[in-house]
Amino acid sequence: MRSIRRNLTTAMLAAIVLAVALTAGFVYRDIRSRTDDLLDAQLRQLVLTVPAPRSPMLYDSPFDRNGQEDIVIQMWDERGVRLYHSTRRWRMPRLAQLGFATVETPDGPLRVYSALRDGVVVQAAQPIAVRREVAAGMAARQVLPLALLGVALAILAGVIVSRGLAPLGAVRRALAHRTPGSLQPLDAHDLPDELQPVVGEMNALLQRLDRAIGEQRSFVADAAHELRTPLTALQLQIGALSAARDERERTEGLTALREGVARMNALVGQLLTLARQEPGVGADTRQFEPVDLVELARSAVVEFATIAHRHGIDLGLAEKLDPVSVEADAAALRTLISNLIGNALRYTPAGGRVDVWAGLLDEVPVLRIDDSGPGIAAEHRDRVFDRFYRVPSDETVELHSAFGSAGSGLGLSIVRRIAERHHARVELGDSPQGGLRATVRFQRSETTRSQRA
Repeated sequence: MRSIRRNLTTAMLAAIVLAVALTAGFVYRDIRSRTDDLLDAQLRQLVLTVPAPRSPMLYDSPFDRNGQEDIVIQMWDERGVRLYHSTRRWRMPRLAQLGFATVETPDGPLRVYSALRDGVVVQAAQPIAVRREVAAGMAARQVLPLALLGVALAILAGVIVSRGLAPLGAVRRALAHRTPGSLQPLDAHDLPDELQPVVGEMNALLQRLDRAIGEQRSFVADAAHELRTPLTALQLQIGALSAARDERERTEGLTALREGVARMNALVGQLLTLARQEPGVGADTRQFEPVDLVELARSAVVEFATIAHRHGIDLGLAEKLDPVSVEADAAALRTLISNLIGNALRYTPAGGRVDVWAGLLDEVPVLRIDDSGPGIAAEHRDRVFDRFYRVPSDETVELHSAFGSAGSGLGLSIVRRIAERHHARVELGDSPQGGLRATVRFQRSETTRSQRA
């Protein structure tokens, strides 16, 4: 599991270590350069001040060299005879160029300064390794405070990260102490600017969740209320059937019971359909695919043709329609079209007409259904999309009976829910036939553009 605290702390520690290491490297290089210059000057000063003998001297002859035991002195006369060699510890080359030079020896590289004084070549040499030890010691004394500063910065970085992430802990604790039913927005007043958008989106999610739960509770309450009436009717019909005195009453009772069961079955089916279209249910996970809107409308018209003919309603689809493809869930879109046609047939009287049309209007896929029924008054057109809402009208009641059963008040709610899933818009208006016109406008897609081209 990735941790923001661990990632930030690790990144800051790595930056501190890298900064200290680079600084230490620069300090060492600078001290090494300064040390070389200082020791070179010391070698030169020693060569220019040491007394030059005129005859060979014994090895290890005592010269006062200020305690510099790591410096080798060697002298040659003009004939190449070595006059003096301060130690056998390091072997110096027999000849060397005048001035400064770095020479390789079996004992390691030496820094050598040579000068000609009154016919005598005086050489002073120092091992490079000794110089590196001196530079490293001086650098260590310089870098030690820097290392201590790095440790202090590392501790301070941990404290800063902890304090910086404290608001996240406060949000976590605020959520941890909430009950499942506590959906009030989080207090974002004292939170940092970086957390404000996150908490804002979380509060928006809590509001949507609260609204969805409220809708679910309302749905359950409305469904229970709507189911109570047909269940009561079924109980009364069963009682009447049990009390039937002859075959005719028994037959009428069975017929009424079958109709009641059919209405109950239709209502439960509508409830299940609406529940499946609710956000977060399985319908949200279905993949959209190109669907021919005209073909779906044609199949729905064929499905309702027998019912329309039985009730004397002229149901038809405009002929010679070009295919119109939309990105959709085919099953849900079929339910939308069926509900709109069924709703139109339900409220259209015998001898009336229902026309279905699908196509492109201004390059936008459109489904349109016109009927010759009583229509819906403008003040009710927004309310009819609410669950279980029915337009109050004596004429509507008579039409329900002509069609066979009263509506459940869920058809247009299902239509709206499916349209929202498809980012479509449902509009209700006046039909040229005098009834209601239901129009569904879909979003224009790349498939639609290609068909238009």
